[in-house]
Amino acid sequence: MRSECTARHRSPDTRTLERIRKVVSLGARIPAGQQIKEILALEGRFTRPARQYVVYANFGTDSDTDSIGYWRTVLLDADLSVIVVVGENEYSHIKPRSVGDIDGDGLDEVWIGIYGYEGQHAGLMYWRGEAGGHSFRIIANAYNGA
Repeated sequence: MRSECTARHRSPDTRTLERIRKVVSLGARIPAGQQIKEILALEGRFTRPARQYVVYANFGTDSDTDSIGYWRTVLLDADLSVIVVVGENEYSHIKPRSVGDIDGDGLDEVWIGIYGYEGQHAGLMYWRGEAGGHSFRIIANAYNGA
C-alpha cells in the first residue's frame, strides 16, 4: 500500500461542521447551558477506509478558578456516530493538529498537541485495531512546562 505520510489539515465543510458541533455536545460531561467556545475537526480514515473525523471541542469553564475547563476529543464515523471518546475534562487537552498515514497501512494517524495550563507536549495518536475505550493509543514526547 502507498504511504501518504504528508500531514493533512482537511476540515469538514460548514454544514458538516455544524452537525459535528451538535453530535460532540451530546453526552458531554458539561454544565447545563455550556456552549462550545472552540472546535477543531479534521477528516481522515482512522479505523477503516471511509471518511471519519477527529474532533476537539472546548466548552470553556464555568468559573474563573477552573484552570482545566470542559472539553472532549472524539472520533466520529462517516455517519457522525461516536467511535470513541479519546479524552474528556482531564488536565491535558488533546487537540488534533494534522493527520497522515505514517506507517503505510491505509489508515491515518493523528498528530496531536497535548496542552495543560502549565505547558504542553506533542504526540501521535493511532488506532490499535480494536474497539472500545482503549482502541487508540497516544505516544507523546517529553512535557515542556512547569
